[in-house]
Amino acid sequence: MSSSIRKSLYNSFRVALFVNVLVFVTFVFAVFYYKKRVNILEHSLSRLLADNSRLSFDVERSIYSMTNTFTLAAASFVSNRFSVLPPSDLLSSSLSRSDASSRSPDNVPPMPPFDFWGYCEIDNIPYIRLGRKWFKKGDILLGYPIEDISPDVVQYRENFFKVLEKGSN
Repeated sequence: MSSSIRKSLYNSFRVALFVNVLVFVTFVFAVFYYKKRVNILEHSLSRLLADNSRLSFDVERSIYSMTNTFTLAAASFVSNRFSVLPPSDLLSSSLSRSDASSRSPDNVPPMPPFDFWGYCEIDNIPYIRLGRKWFKKGDILLGYPIEDISPDVVQYRENFFKVLEKGSN
């Protein structure tokens, strides 16, 4: 082999080696760069997944709370509204409600006897107890609001109910 061919091969080898080292360094840099980007994306994805699961739980809990509260309130209203009437009168009262003449405001079902007790005030707001539940002015009881509360009487549906002593219930 002649010296010019050797020199040409040696120069080609040096250029190829330089290009090979440059490609290797670029490849290693790209691997570390994309590995860092993947770690950042995995971290943000895991954070978004945690936020999404928390929001999903909150939405599910609020939907359950709203539907359960409204369902219980509606069921309680309906059961309290019709449990006032004796069973024999239930059918006749539901049939008489279909008449146009019976839709007057005077035809309201009778009220059950309420035993209000345990009057107290919290932050100047009067509370009264009925059964196990505390009520304040404006709270709904059997579909109607409590109109007024005093230490002696409770006004409900334009009727006054005596507040009982603690030991008398």
